[in-house]
Amino acid sequence: FRHYIFSSKEERDEIVEEIFKTGFNAATLLLPQEFEVIKENARGRKQERILKLTCDSLIMVTPSKNIRHEMSFSGIESVSIDAQNSELIWLKYKTEGRRRKIYSKNSKILLQSILEAMEKHLDEDALSLELSNQFLDSFGSNNFSFE
Repeated sequence: FRHYIFSSKEERDEIVEEIFKTGFNAATLLLPQEFEVIKENARGRKQERILKLTCDSLIMVTPSKNIRHEMSFSGIESVSIDAQNSELIWLKYKTEGRRRKIYSKNSKILLQSILEAMEKHLDEDALSLELSNQFLDSFGSNNFSFE
């Protein structure tokens, strides 16, 4: 058994929902969602990481299972394989000026997995927006007052 400690009921509900979404979505994805990679930092230092794909983000985890970085798929500007080095993936975030270097022996599958997960996330966002709009339209007006 695993025991989890939460600071609030809301935090517990958020985590349970995230676990459910991840489990549900993982079954619908065809490609792997976890990869051993080498991340090269801005100073050129190479660091072992595990890259994990969730239902809405990319997470970098140390081999000792500490989360070092998380980026929402909506925050990714571009991802591509280097033209000269097929093991190098360039990852560019919208909030950063530089591209990040990630090395993987499975770079083609990793790239496909990231793109598949991003596409699924965008499809879910579009569906959520559509359902929200249908809900608002059912009231006939977008004017609400809250007390």
